[in-house]
Amino acid sequence: MNKPVSFKPVTPDPAAGSNREDRLTRGWRRNLPISLLGGVALMSAAAIGQALHFGIEQLSVSSLGTPFILGAVATYLMLRLMQRSLGEQRGRLEWEFLQRTLDLRKTEARFEQFTESADEWFWETDVEDRLVFLSSRLYQISGLSPDILIGKKRGELRMHPVTPEEAEQWAYYRRCVERREPYENLQYRSQVADGRVVVFRSSGKPFYDDAGNFVGYRGTASDVTEENARESSIEANRELIYNATAILSDGFYLFDADDRLVMCNSRYREIFAPIAALLEPGAPYAEMLRTIKDVVEQKTGAKEVRLRAGLGMRFRETEEYIKAHGLDEHFRGKALGIAPIDAGIPIETELGTLYGLR
Repeated sequence: MNKPVSFKPVTPDPAAGSNREDRLTRGWRRNLPISLLGGVALMSAAAIGQALHFGIEQLSVSSLGTPFILGAVATYLMLRLMQRSLGEQRGRLEWEFLQRTLDLRKTEARFEQFTESADEWFWETDVEDRLVFLSSRLYQISGLSPDILIGKKRGELRMHPVTPEEAEQWAYYRRCVERREPYENLQYRSQVADGRVVVFRSSGKPFYDDAGNFVGYRGTASDVTEENARESSIEANRELIYNATAILSDGFYLFDADDRLVMCNSRYREIFAPIAALLEPGAPYAEMLRTIKDVVEQKTGAKEVRLRAGLGMRFRETEEYIKAHGLDEHFRGKALGIAPIDAGIPIETELGTLYGLR
C-alpha cells in the first residue's frame, strides 16, 4: 500500500528577502542624487529650447516636468546598467585573480617538490654577497636553520683552505664577485650541524634590476663530498696499480667494461710509442687499434696491414666487437678475431710480453 505523499510548505527566508530589499534601497539611495541631476540637466536643456522657439511665457510645469522625469529615469537606468557591467567585470577579475592565485600556489608547491627531490639547491645573495634565499634542500642536508644561514656571507660559512687548490678556488671566486662575473664549480669545505665536514660545489651568475643596477647573485649548489671521495679513491687505486706495474719489464694495460683504457704502465707506452699521445684514461680500445693501423701505414708505406685481435673470453665476442666498431672496414676486410688474449693471458711481442686485463 502506497503511503500518501505529504508536502511541507516552504517558508520564505525573511532574512534573504530583507537583504535583497536592503540592497535595492541602498542602490536607489546611492543613485538618486545623480538621477535627479540627470533630470535637472534634461529639464534645463528643454527649457532653453522652448524659450528660444516659443518664448519664456510658454514655459509651464507640465512642459518641464516631462523632460525632468525622462532625464531622471534615463540617468538611473544608465547608472544601473553601468553598475551591473562594472559588477560583472569585477566578478570576472576576481575570478581570474583567484585562478591565478591558485595556479601560482600550485607552481610554488611544484617548485618546492622539485627542489626537495633534487640533489641541488637554489640560493640568492644581495649586493653585499649575503645570503637572502636558500631552498629547503640545503636545510635538509646541513641540518642548519634559516636564522643561522640567512644574512651570512659565503666566507663566513666556509672553512679555511688547507691546500693550495682550495686557496686558488676561493681566489677565483673573489675575483669573479669583485668583477661581477659568473663563476662555475666553486668548491669549498663547510661544517654542518652534526659536526661533519662536507664539500659544497656552487655556480652563480650576477643579476640586475630593470634599471640595470646590480642586485646580487643567483645560482645552484650541491653536496659533492661523496663524489669527491669516490674520485679520490679511484685516483688512489689507479696510482697504486701504476706504481706496482711501473717496475715490470713487461707491458701492462687495463680496460674497463666499456673497453676504454683505465691505465697502462711505462713499458706499454714504450712498446706503443707511436700512439703514446692516445694512451690516456678513457681512450677507446677500437680507436687505439685504428690509430695503430694508420701509424704503421704512414711509417712503412704498407697497404696490407692486418688485424688479429682477441677480446673477452669467446671467439664470437671478438668478431662482434670488430663489426660493431667498423674495424673490418677500416682494415679493408683484413680484421680477424682469434683466440682470446685479452683476459690476463700473456701476449708475446718482439719488444716484450704484454698483459691485458678487462
